[in-house]
Amino acid sequence: MPLDYVQQLRELFDGPGTLSELAFYLHAPAQTDSSFAPPGHESLYILVPVPHLGRPLSNWSNDAREAFRQRVLTTLEYVHGFTNLQESLQAWAEWTPIEFDRIYRSMYGAAFAFEPTLFQSAYFRPHNRSGLPGLYFVGAGTHPGAGIPGVLLSAAVTSSLILSEMPAEAPSKAVIVPKIVERGQL
Repeated sequence: MPLDYVQQLRELFDGPGTLSELAFYLHAPAQTDSSFAPPGHESLYILVPVPHLGRPLSNWSNDAREAFRQRVLTTLEYVHGFTNLQESLQAWAEWTPIEFDRIYRSMYGAAFAFEPTLFQSAYFRPHNRSGLPGLYFVGAGTHPGAGIPGVLLSAAVTSSLILSEMPAEAPSKAVIVPKIVERGQL
């Protein structure tokens, strides 16, 4: 966590788009499931909250992207003790708000939908039933919220709504088919 988390949130949501400190969410899945990396190697998932594309100075040009990657890796090495991280990298994939915008068509490339203010969180998010008969919503931008637990709960809420509103004699008429999109298809 940054030393000044409140300042970090101000910079993310209200500032000009620059971050004085970085916050990290790190996950090392090979620590509990060896299939995530070859023997003797590690796999890391690194999430760094950044401003969405609608913020001033949100720049993800190739040069800015490379500079940000270097800042992330250098901070992990020198501030958080990940010695020789950059030298150890053999492969990586990165997603910026550009990819979230282009591939998932999320507004401004925001990975978690709405800003987590009180009146855009939990119950205050758009509900799963629309005002139109037979139209429902599910996902990070709906009630109850973002993240894997929130999205799974959203799916459970929406499924329950659909099933509760189906005629009892025709449960086989509801077919939910997710669209599978391969990277680069959009």
